[in-house]
Amino acid sequence: MIARMQLEEERRKGRWMLLACAVLGFFCLVLFKDRWPDDVKGAIINFLDNGESRNGANSSTKAHSSKEKPILPQYSRDDPASGYATDMSEYLNGGKQSKHTIKKSSNDSKDSISENIAQAVSGESETLSPSTSSDRERPRPKGAIISKTQVVPEPTDEQKEVSKEEALMAELEQHLDNISKYLKWNLPFKHGRDVPFFWAIPLTGVSLIDEVYGRCYGLVQAADQASHIVGHEQDKILNVVTDNAGGLYVNVDMGSLSGINRAKELQLVTSNVPDIIRSSYFYETAILFQDTFKYGKCFTMVRDPIDRAVDVFRKLRASSTNPVFQNMTLEEYVKSKFIEDNWMVRFLSNELDETLEKRHLELAQHVLGRKCLVGLTEKFDESIERFTKYYGWSSKISKEALSACEENNGITKLVQEGSYTDVDLGEEISKEVYMEGTELHTILTEKNNLDIQLYEYAKGLFHRQELYT
Repeated sequence: MIARMQLEEERRKGRWMLLACAVLGFFCLVLFKDRWPDDVKGAIINFLDNGESRNGANSSTKAHSSKEKPILPQYSRDDPASGYATDMSEYLNGGKQSKHTIKKSSNDSKDSISENIAQAVSGESETLSPSTSSDRERPRPKGAIISKTQVVPEPTDEQKEVSKEEALMAELEQHLDNISKYLKWNLPFKHGRDVPFFWAIPLTGVSLIDEVYGRCYGLVQAADQASHIVGHEQDKILNVVTDNAGGLYVNVDMGSLSGINRAKELQLVTSNVPDIIRSSYFYETAILFQDTFKYGKCFTMVRDPIDRAVDVFRKLRASSTNPVFQNMTLEEYVKSKFIEDNWMVRFLSNELDETLEKRHLELAQHVLGRKCLVGLTEKFDESIERFTKYYGWSSKISKEALSACEENNGITKLVQEGSYTDVDLGEEISKEVYMEGTELHTILTEKNNLDIQLYEYAKGLFHRQELYT
């Protein structure tokens, strides 16, 4: 009797376990349905629709673009008309203008995405509507003309939006794959594995950050200013060069394509020589980490695009030997072909030539929001403190010694004055000239509309990141 009761109890437990496994299996199927193979999906759909899953599952094909593109972006940095593509060492750092052309970065997926979007919007997709067995068996009238292709109805607005969204996500995934060696900012920095990468935006306080971390903290920098390593640009091995101001720099130029390629050949990131790698080339610098065990951890400083655009004009007018810039007014500049056009969005979306669209802003926001620790120029001291804490540099200098160093090097005075560069920008321009409501402000806003939206996004990101750093 007792044995029979025990057997019945075991059977009851077995039935409950079987039910639990069935529920768990169903839950897993629903949870991971997006990862089912296409043939499994097709079989299930057929079975649910018409019970024909036994006749074979549907198969799907994916179109791949065979077109190959060069790795790095093409645009002429010697052409001042490109504005955002003006030589960095020319109007950012005051160095000698280099003579080379950079080829545009692209990928197979990007071309196929563009083609898919164009087809979806225009309704010219080559995909034919599936014909049923009854269509094939229906007798045709005598004399009927048999069309070789079927006319595809024009997609609805909703279908077009879905296609655009899918294309954007595919392009985003490809962009993130290209910079996968930049880890997310919310992952803790790990010494020995991660290398700090400073994405340098012109005239956002780059030169002051250079002085703070170079002179005050004594960090070794692989920088984008060739003037720090004069005479060592073609050294066969990596060395640390001390410039006239006492800063320590690796003998590579991260401000040019040739310099980045040379740094790759010299195995810069695996050498453990630089404490910071600094460059404006976000995507190009990522090649340094390919095929290595190292990862980049991005940080950057962002500034109001309107104020930055005005300072770019002041820098051009003060440092250029071209009489066109020397005698130009701000009004003439903002109405000319020389004015910048959404510099930040272009460099973060890796689109330096073509007309920008909303999707480029969305790509830039995704990249900045995932990859970079953000600082704000107007909160310079707070941003420096955040960077220092995040990368573990706090122990290198006391707060008192840091304040004294910044005071002695004129950094404190420049920050208080709202002048975030130690480079002479020439005659100051009153903000009243381009304040909101003026014609100049309207034009500057139109030219940098996407950068302004990215800046607002960056300000929100700055406050959110405070919780993690």
